[in-house]
Amino acid sequence: MATRWRARAAGAALAIAAVGSYVAGTVSVVALMLLGAAARRLALRFGPPEYFALSCSAFSSSPT
Repeated sequence: MATRWRARAAGAALAIAAVGSYVAGTVSVVALMLLGAAARRLALRFGPPEYFALSCSAFSSSPT
């Protein structure tokens, strides 16, 4: 009896994970489409000092 319940619970968990993944992927694609133009404008304004600061912050925040 417990095995059937666990099998149903596993199936429900997989379905919830699949739906959540679909929703999150859709929301992220829409957000990227909406914010892409602003990010492009910001990236085109970057110069050498900004790239250096970005790389320093990336290297200092890495765990290794």
